Amino acid sequence: MEDTKKHNQTIAFKVLTVSCVFILFVVSLSGCKKSEQNQTSEQKSTHSETAEETSDSSSQETTLSEKTETTSQEQISSETITETSEQTVTSDSSVESVPEPEQEPTTTLAFYVTDMSMTCYAIQDVNVRVGPSTNYERTGSLSAGQEVTVTGQADTGWYRISYNGGEAYVSNSYLTSDPPVPSEPSTTEILSQENSSPSTPDKPPVQPQPSDSREGKREQARAVAQQIADSIRSDPGMQTDLDKVGAAAYIVSTYCSNAVYTMEGENYSEAYGVFIAGEFSCAGATRALGMVLSCMGYEWEHVNENQWTHQWCRVTMDGQAGWADGQIGYAGYGRHFVEN
Repeated sequence: MEDTKKHNQTIAFKVLTVSCVFILFVVSLSGCKKSEQNQTSEQKSTHSETAEETSDSSSQETTLSEKTETTSQEQISSETITETSEQTVTSDSSVESVPEPEQEPTTTLAFYVTDMSMTCYAIQDVNVRVGPSTNYERTGSLSAGQEVTVTGQADTGWYRISYNGGEAYVSNSYLTSDPPVPSEPSTTEILSQENSSPSTPDKPPVQPQPSDSREGKREQARAVAQQIADSIRSDPGMQTDLDKVGAAAYIVSTYCSNAVYTMEGENYSEAYGVFIAGEFSCAGATRALGMVLSCMGYEWEHVNENQWTHQWCRVTMDGQAGWADGQIGYAGYGRHFVEN
């Protein structure tokens, strides 16, 4: 019995041992599977993270690629704009570098006319011209005592008149607002330069015989200047200083128009050359006009004296600074048009 009991206990112990070993095996196997599952899960997670990093890297590369392309396009656009700007500047430069054609100088002298309205009469036969000086073309004439309508006065002193359905100009020295008196002419012979005969040119009064001495030349020139001054002052049509100075400039210019312009000899730059010798220069015309102005009581200044440029007289008229030019026969207030 005891042997049987021991035998049974041994069998039971073995069974129990086998059972324990089996249980341990099962538990161990279950733990291995879980470990493999965890490893697989971790590997999947690792693969997912790697894929995400790869995706992020790809996205970043794509973004960088797009930015690079955009930057390249902007650089290309900038270069294109720069090239276009350079071409535009070059084009503008080429346009600016083309010289403008030179304008041909004009010989027409500018003048201004102040509107007015009055009735005047020709003092004597006088030429009518298209502009306010003897530099302009003759277009007709007025007879002594002829009535005309004055519509304005130019800054040269000449009157603008209604003439043959249009407008023309007559020297203010030969028009008066007083009706003509046949027995008593209103001017002296010194103002008879304008002649109605088409074949008779504008000419100054008869000149005395030339003198040889310097003092004699000056006396002869002054005698002519005094005649001119007296005739202007005695003219009732000379109302203002501008009228009188303008008439003096005009008369001196008529002497110049009948003389020879020269820069040689001993008389061309003096009043004697203009009034007596029949030769003149810009300086001579200015001194001749200045001599007349002195005889009329005006103080004057020789502008640009002894210089190789245009010269004229600076004189105060009617309380205003002005100028008078014996070569072109003009006078006016303000600055000479050569200075403007």
